[in-house]
Amino acid sequence: MRYLTKILSTTALSVATIGASASMAFAASPSSSMTATPGVSLRLTLDQLLGEHALVLEERMQALYSGNTAQYNALTSIMNQDTQQLTQAVSSIYGSAAGTKFASLWNQHMYFFNYVNAVKGENAAQAALTQYKNQFSQFLAGANPNLSESTLSTVLQEHINQITTALNDYAQGQDSAATQELVQDYNLMYTAGGYLAGGIAKQFPAKFDNQSPSTPAVNLQVALDQLLGEHAMILELAMQALYSGNQGLYHAYMMQMNANTQALTQAIASIYGTAAGQQFEHLWEQHQYFFTYVNDVKDGNTPGARAAQAALTQYKNQFSQFLAGANPNLSESTLSTVLQEHINQITTAFQDYVAGNDAAATQELMQDYNLMYTAGGYLAQGIVAQFPSKFDHTATNTAAGNLRVDLDQLLGEHALILELRMQALYSGNTNLYNAYTAVMNQNTQSLTAAITSIYGQSAGQKFESLWNEHMYFFSYVTDLVDANSAQATLTHYKDAFAAFLASARSDIARYGPALYGPALIADYGNRSRFDGSSRTVIKDATAILVAKTGYHRSGFQPGRFFYVNKQKTLQEFYGKNRIF
Repeated sequence: MRYLTKILSTTALSVATIGASASMAFAASPSSSMTATPGVSLRLTLDQLLGEHALVLEERMQALYSGNTAQYNALTSIMNQDTQQLTQAVSSIYGSAAGTKFASLWNQHMYFFNYVNAVKGENAAQAALTQYKNQFSQFLAGANPNLSESTLSTVLQEHINQITTALNDYAQGQDSAATQELVQDYNLMYTAGGYLAGGIAKQFPAKFDNQSPSTPAVNLQVALDQLLGEHAMILELAMQALYSGNQGLYHAYMMQMNANTQALTQAIASIYGTAAGQQFEHLWEQHQYFFTYVNDVKDGNTPGARAAQAALTQYKNQFSQFLAGANPNLSESTLSTVLQEHINQITTAFQDYVAGNDAAATQELMQDYNLMYTAGGYLAQGIVAQFPSKFDHTATNTAAGNLRVDLDQLLGEHALILELRMQALYSGNTNLYNAYTAVMNQNTQSLTAAITSIYGQSAGQKFESLWNEHMYFFSYVTDLVDANSAQATLTHYKDAFAAFLASARSDIARYGPALYGPALIADYGNRSRFDGSSRTVIKDATAILVAKTGYHRSGFQPGRFFYVNKQKTLQEFYGKNRIF
């Protein structure tokens, strides 16, 4: 996230110091011929214009951000005059063609203002999401006295933070961090689902048979649902990343998949013992054949792809036998059917992805996600029946438990699709964005139906109206795209401008790019922390131009300096009564 206050706290110091440096006049004796050379005049002119430019640029950015149109327009006029005078100075030395090229490059400072508008939009989107968080917390707490507005607000804020942080990590190419944040937010939704289900069951005990949604049996089902749902999503996304050649994203997903495998192994070991846990893990790791299948499809190796599918069928048979052998309440035939459906849905989703059919691929993926809840419920029911005392003789498939499972399933899906949709928008993948949009709309309708079934149609409509303010996440994405685009353009400008200066004179090729181009522009263009170098850069840049264009500074000695009073108005400072 970008906060303009942070930008200004660093940039203003840098730019103000640059301005102060260029705002100091060399006040030598009028009788001294040492300060009347053309070289001195050129240097003072450039110092003045560059210092003015730096200060006015920052002030103009602040005016745009704050919405002070009058000040922004006034500063725009000053900046245009400054640009014209800089162009004239360059033209007087290198000719009109170079002056025209200079002006064309220099005018790319416009992207600073694109950046300001983007940051302003990002912050507005964040403010809108904060307002949504407050209103939504009030709505839920107002509907149910068992729900704390403070708790709801905390969870919602964490959701907002995790989703936007994941997007920023994704935008910066930090795939591992982005994926970890995504899984954390997915897990947070289970906390939210459990909290909501508990409050609702307590508010309407008769509707839920006076039972809690947090019994040991239901907790087991939720834990299995959570892990299996994550498994399905990460597996398919990792396959797609591998096929696309995105090694960073593929390895990020595989790290999460390995962590998921360890968690599932621990769950099995806690019930059936260490040896069973080890056998489970050994079988589960045969999911590797999904990736063998991906590589064979990518290489056009049809026999290899068929062999990988055959290996997955063998895994399905062995895994079904293992689970049915461990628990007499589990049917090998039922397990085999569910596992085969899992294999079919994952590979079909992948095939649709390869064919460029994002809508079908996404629908298949979500079907497999939902299948995992069927699997989780079936496994939990069988385990609870096998070891009733381990679960306090509680049961799955209760009204309260089903409410919790439904909310967990929908909220978990919401978190995953929201982030993936944001990433698709950021990357400019319109088809994938639209595919995720369709799934997210379906998810919203299902959540609305769930709320309506408990609180009535009016409450359902109010819920949907508030929930749709998730649109501001996508406003945030668009503005982040614009901000990063503006920064990239400014970096390109920096390089092009340094190259222009270098091409103007071979001596500047030695000094210009190192001193004037990247260093000066990066100091306030990229908002790096000021360390005193900017002032030196402007002084050295102008000195180089003076020294290398035929002017002579022999004998030049600066006289006394004085600092412009910052209390003076901009009109006094930059108007016709300039005091440089």
